[in-house]
Amino acid sequence: MTYYLTRVSHGIPYLFKGSNKRVEGVSRRVKEKSLGRLDEIEQYILKRAEKYAEVKVKEFGLSSALLSVAGKLNILTAFEELIRTKKDSRKLSMSLFMIILYNICHKGGKLSLKSWYERSNLSLLFNIPSEELEVYSLCRDMDLLEPHIDAVEK
Repeated sequence: MTYYLTRVSHGIPYLFKGSNKRVEGVSRRVKEKSLGRLDEIEQYILKRAEKYAEVKVKEFGLSSALLSVAGKLNILTAFEELIRTKKDSRKLSMSLFMIILYNICHKGGKLSLKSWYERSNLSLLFNIPSEELEVYSLCRDMDLLEPHIDAVEK
């Protein structure tokens, strides 16, 4: 059996790892190893915990699969060719593409599109400012897409 124990030496607490073994029916310590000063180990663990507390988890599965399929079908380039406006057709096609992905991956209202995008791995792959995925901006983009909607649907 393995266990951890503390022992004070010269007023300083140390952490030890020990193991016992049954010898002639009695449990006896057979190994003991010092792991270091207890205060240094605590500082090390706290520093590592702070470092990993900053890590954020991104949604990966479904959006990545759909992105892979969209890449094979060249959907973004098809949208750009169909949408000919005075505004940036790349921005409009990206907005439309994000709305489509959002509706497939995360059924919700338009208000949560921006937060979904920030939580997904798409925020790491596409350089779309979050302000462009706010409701007002999306509504303006949809107004510009209205003349091209039949071609996009086909």
